[in-house]
Amino acid sequence: MFRRKNKERRMSLGSHLRELRVRLTWSALFVFIGSVIGWFLFDPVFALLQAPLIEVTEARGIDAVVNFGTVVAAFDLRIQLSVFFGVVLSAPFWLYHLWAFIAPGLKAKEKRYAMGFVIAALPLFLIGTYFAWTNLPRFVVGMIGFTPEGSTNVINAAEYVLFAVRVLLLFGISFV
Repeated sequence: MFRRKNKERRMSLGSHLRELRVRLTWSALFVFIGSVIGWFLFDPVFALLQAPLIEVTEARGIDAVVNFGTVVAAFDLRIQLSVFFGVVLSAPFWLYHLWAFIAPGLKAKEKRYAMGFVIAALPLFLIGTYFAWTNLPRFVVGMIGFTPEGSTNVINAAEYVLFAVRVLLLFGISFV
């Protein structure tokens, strides 16, 4: 019967680095594909992110406008959100490659703890982001409420989107 010389399946440093390079290449490819998809999702998502601001300003009679401050600001924001979507949409793929690289070095007990954390963390993160999304109009009301009467609130689009994304991420992470 065939015997393996390397029963513990140990790898050299060079083999580890080659394996890491392959895993990172696949992960980058999936992030790129997700970013291309994110490019086409930008308009509907930007409209969704603007909706709470528009609701609040119309309901309260506040004059607020989302503004792009420079010539390239809209393009820059589109690129940033596309890459963000790429990372989020491709998360199952790059997380799998991260796990596939790390898992062989873990013991069975460590794998069980890690899987338990992932199984608990994912729903908690999604609940947190859902909670933040449903309360985003309230956050906007709170922040816009500081605008003095008779003045206009010119909101930088990139800063507003960054504010919304931060709120979603912070609540998702805090629920975990």
